[in-house]
Amino acid sequence: MTSPHFLQVLILQLLLPLCSSLTPTKPHIIMIMADDLGWNDVGFHNGDISTPNIDSLAAKGVILNNYYTAPNCGPSRAQFLTGRYLTHLGLQHKNLQPCRPSGIPLSETTIADELRDLGYKNHLIGKWHGGFHTPDYLPTNRGFDSFRGMLNGLGDHFTHKKGFKGKKVLDFYNDTIPNPGASGQYSTFYYERRAHEVIDEHSQNGLPMFMFLSFQAPHQPNQAPQRFIDMYNHIEDRGRRTYAAMVTAMDSAIGSLVRKLTASNMMKKTVIVFSTDNGGQALRGGASNYPLRGNKGTYYEAGVRGVGFVSSPLIKRRGISDALIHITDWKPTFVHMAGGQVTNLDGFNQWPTIVKGTPSPRSEIIFNIDPLDVASRELKRATKKIVKGLGVRVGDALGFNTKQLAAIRYRDWKLITGKIDFDGLIPNPKTHLHAYSNFKKWKNGRASVRLFNIRNDPTESHDLSSTHPDIVQMLVRRLSDHQLSASPVVFPSRHRLCRPQIIGGLEVWGPYI
Repeated sequence: MTSPHFLQVLILQLLLPLCSSLTPTKPHIIMIMADDLGWNDVGFHNGDISTPNIDSLAAKGVILNNYYTAPNCGPSRAQFLTGRYLTHLGLQHKNLQPCRPSGIPLSETTIADELRDLGYKNHLIGKWHGGFHTPDYLPTNRGFDSFRGMLNGLGDHFTHKKGFKGKKVLDFYNDTIPNPGASGQYSTFYYERRAHEVIDEHSQNGLPMFMFLSFQAPHQPNQAPQRFIDMYNHIEDRGRRTYAAMVTAMDSAIGSLVRKLTASNMMKKTVIVFSTDNGGQALRGGASNYPLRGNKGTYYEAGVRGVGFVSSPLIKRRGISDALIHITDWKPTFVHMAGGQVTNLDGFNQWPTIVKGTPSPRSEIIFNIDPLDVASRELKRATKKIVKGLGVRVGDALGFNTKQLAAIRYRDWKLITGKIDFDGLIPNPKTHLHAYSNFKKWKNGRASVRLFNIRNDPTESHDLSSTHPDIVQMLVRRLSDHQLSASPVVFPSRHRLCRPQIIGGLEVWGPYI
């Protein structure tokens, strides 16, 4: 007679292959990051720029309608790669600058570090902007097996040079070797060709791939091949016309990438995430964030609410997600997709939210607390009046200095404190091009505590700070609690040794310490 124990073992043996087959193999992961892409500058947001390939990917995936980034390029990339808030990276103040020796802290592991430990081969194509003052900060020392692109935050799209004291200096690399041979090749299409090379490599070796396709476009300077500019001759504003051409050229490269993945039989096991690094530069860069308030570089929605979606044949769900997602969430999400787990992060694993539509594990975003950015004397007087009306001490509201620049989102509420540089609504170039072209930035001296209900008022048209003092106090208290764990701000003086280096007989941007 067969024993019950024998039957249990037999059943387990029969079920084991089935259970294994239900565990997904490590997918290829591609993060496509656009540089300074405006909210209103993709077709699926009803913009006037042609983006058919981006729109097609978005339609086949999950559009992230409540997705946030940092307001500037370097800080967003640092948060993406580490899964940590700016306040925990020491990068609270301004953007990363080449002659100020700072970058993504070496104490932090990157997505690439984690995925490499899980068997992935990692490739950075395009813009780094994570620090390079010493070799330790270079991409190939931060988990990437290959790097083709630029170290700085901006540069010429054709010559691949960035200025230094009146001269143009090469900033383009093959791993750690300067690449002057790319001169004359438009950056977007150079990156496209490199992406094809990486796909060919992985279609042959069978290894799981992480590709960070970090486009330089549509960041200034506004440059594009003439054939794309000619598509927008109907746009009278030159900056807007060239910007639109840059976006459509990038869209063309993305379409080519998808076709290459399909032809290589890799698309069916690839997850593509598309994200801007921050809002568009609408004041002088040709972008449009309409109808969102503010601009790149601000903590209003135009600066931090990002165009984003996830698209993959592995995801059966389609549509628009209103789940609260932050750029720090990609690290734990990608590591989870690869079969691993990371802890002690500010980001959350959003894979179940994306795939199944479960509620986001995130209810709060700490955008930043910058103690070095403190309101002017005029703003202090304005602040005193409104904050006093809220029943908290000016400059020390519940232990938190409300004169410093800070921003928090908690559920539907968003609070911004500190100096206001620009808070206008820039006109829609699609319907009011003349007003857009002639819009002038202004500075104002309004009160430094602003409260908005983003769900009810996504354009931040109604400051509710005077009518909801209880919400203001609650959010200020949360900022105060978070500041207790903040790292010291790292914003060093310009280094005396910062200058172009000579590598292989070429004058290039590179490590200088």
